[in-house]
Amino acid sequence: MYGSQELNWKNDSLYLFSKGKPLVTIVPDRQYPKMWRVRLPDGHTTDMANRARAKDAALSIALGILNGSKRIAVGRTDLEVAKRALLELKAAGGSVTLEELKKQLDDRSPGNG
Repeated sequence: MYGSQELNWKNDSLYLFSKGKPLVTIVPDRQYPKMWRVRLPDGHTTDMANRARAKDAALSIALGILNGSKRIAVGRTDLEVAKRALLELKAAGGSVTLEELKKQLDDRSPGNG
């Protein structure tokens, strides 16, 4: 199990043991100058936050990736569909796995009913 002590920041990128490819990075928001987003390994970005909160979120996301968390951060591909799917799953009392989220998104995407 990895902890935050194994993660190191270099500029705006978070690394495991300061080596290799960054796990996640924080990037400035294009529209709001003092706001930041976390860039996920798949290229998607999170909602914006101030720099300190974005770094905290990046740390949590990186630890989730390293420790095999079943929860996943959702990209911005179809935000409204994703929000509905997540709210329904949360209301049912379950946690969200990648496979469940993909199925929920596929079932609810426009053109599928």
